[in-house]
Amino acid sequence: MIDIHSHILPGLDDGARDLEQSLELARQAVREGIHTVIATPHHRNGRYDNPGGAVRQAAEALARELAAAGIPLKLRCGQEIRVYAELPEDLERGEALTLNGSRYLLLELPSGYVPQGMDELLHELRVMGRVPVIAHPERNRELAADPGRLAAWVRQGVLLQLTSHSVSGALGPRLARLCLDWCRRNLVLAGRCLRTDRRGGGGGLRLPSSVQRPGPCGGPADRAQGTAPEPRALPVLEVAYLKDSGSRLLPNLV
Repeated sequence: MIDIHSHILPGLDDGARDLEQSLELARQAVREGIHTVIATPHHRNGRYDNPGGAVRQAAEALARELAAAGIPLKLRCGQEIRVYAELPEDLERGEALTLNGSRYLLLELPSGYVPQGMDELLHELRVMGRVPVIAHPERNRELAADPGRLAAWVRQGVLLQLTSHSVSGALGPRLARLCLDWCRRNLVLAGRCLRTDRRGGGGGLRLPSSVQRPGPCGGPADRAQGTAPEPRALPVLEVAYLKDSGSRLLPNLV
């Protein structure tokens, strides 16, 4: 499996505090069957600022430590980017990163509101050939209250990435009901591809058993077997854990 949302780099954000914790997160990932992790430290969220060069440098250093420790985990670069006006220009400059240099871009919204100009930004990113992936949209109060706006983004090609613990109820019944409602509205596909928040500080890092197989968010058998069509033909794709298959749900990601 491939984990596309991870706070595994030591000391860059609220994830792993130090190298020891990064190595333990890597060992846990391997035990869960994950062979590749895309490191996505927070960027431009008002607290953490991790430009592309710093992320690459930290990832290269951690990759050397993984090899020295004999941990068979591949590490790739990305960011969890809080949306901001200059993002398109920073993508061109390499300050903002897509997921492993692919066309997929992991974006984060504030929890309380949708920033002004968000619709225009998503459109501009699509014109640039990028595919926005909205991280944990269930935590945003405006989107939770207005699923129609979320559906409009989905129709334009935006992808969503829920937190597995939101769906399982580990973060409370309100979020679980919201996520399952989005499933029923056909906004969410392939429940087994939900991600956990891979960061330090202890706590459960394993994918909850309730979403390790297609469940309320699951689709027909062909989707469960990894033979779904190319992402732009799908309503929404949960993308943090991807099982290997002959037909990749996110082609050319790693």
